Amino acid sequence: MVRTVRELGERICQLHQQIAQLQAELVHTIGEFDTRQGYELDDARSTPAWLRHHLRLHPREAAHLLGLARQLRQLPVVDEAFTGGEISQQHVAVIACTARLAGVEHVAA
Repeated sequence: MVRTVRELGERICQLHQQIAQLQAELVHTIGEFDTRQGYELDDARSTPAWLRHHLRLHPREAAHLLGLARQLRQLPVVDEAFTGGEISQQHVAVIACTARLAGVEHVAA
């Protein structure tokens, strides 16, 4: 079956949304794992250490994902948009950075 260019464009948009939703689920799961100190099961000293070991993540990436999880708890509107696939992990990272620099209360409003 040959897809039209419009169908390809629509599929690209669907895939992008699904990727964002999966990224949101990953970040949320990392946050819950951290809150429940799941890393202790494998004698890791922290969630980033556990992520580095099990997912072979760069230390910066492991810390970044956990930081996003923690920041999203304070930004419910951003979290909702991320969970719905309306914004990407990159968007969340920019918003979280802005919240750290300007203050969560300003960004959350």
